[in-house]
Amino acid sequence: MIDTRTKILALSQAPRGRRVLTACFDPMLPAHIGMLKDVAAGGTLVILLLAPEDAYLEPRARAELAASLHFVEAVVISTGDVAGDLATLAPSERIAADEQERLIRAEFLAYVRHRARQP
Repeated sequence: MIDTRTKILALSQAPRGRRVLTACFDPMLPAHIGMLKDVAAGGTLVILLLAPEDAYLEPRARAELAASLHFVEAVVISTGDVAGDLATLAPSERIAADEQERLIRAEFLAYVRHRARQP
C-alpha cells in the first residue's frame, strides 16, 4: 500500500518545470476528478493548492484528497503568494482551473442548500 501523503511537499521540495494546476478543491467533488483526468491526459500534474477565504476544509485535508489521485505527482499548499509560488515552481505549463472549479463548487453548494430546505 502506498502512502500518498508523501506526495504533499513543501514548496522548496516540489519538482520544478512540471505542469502545474492551481485550484482550491474545497471540497473535492467527482466533477473535479473528471476535470483533472481530462487535464492530466496521460501525464501527471503538480497541484498548487490555493486557499479560498471561505474554506470548509483545512488545507492538509484538501491536499491529502488531491494527492490520492494517481495522476497527481505532487501537491504543494500555497504560501499565499501565488505568483511567488509559481515563480519557484517554474512550470512548463500553468493550468488555472480556478474558474471551472468555482462553477463546480457553486453548483454543489446550491444543491446542498436546496436539499437543506426540503423536508
